Amino acid sequence: MEPAAARNQFAALLPIRERVLGPEHPDTLDARRCLAYWIGEAGDPAAARDQLTALLAIRERVLGAGHPDTLDTRHILAYWTRMARQHDPPTGHLLPAATFWASGYAASWTGP
Repeated sequence: MEPAAARNQFAALLPIRERVLGPEHPDTLDARRCLAYWIGEAGDPAAARDQLTALLAIRERVLGAGHPDTLDTRHILAYWTRMARQHDPPTGHLLPAATFWASGYAASWTGP
């Protein structure tokens, strides 16, 4: 399936499941997981990560931390967190050497 098409289908399905089954029904939560996955596959790993972060809190509360669906959400969240970092690397954690020396950090650096 084409990622954008799958994302759009789950985006359309989710409000229906929320209305018919309720926002915390296991099938509704599964639709949220699928939507987040396809959002990531369609090219927005940061949005997938954010959606899965919210979903994980709900699954932990509703199903428990050890439930297989909660563990699955945690696993997929780890994947999209890693992909979001690769897609948009964080700034400030690793400075290029020239920036490090020019920034003044070098004066206080004591080495490893």
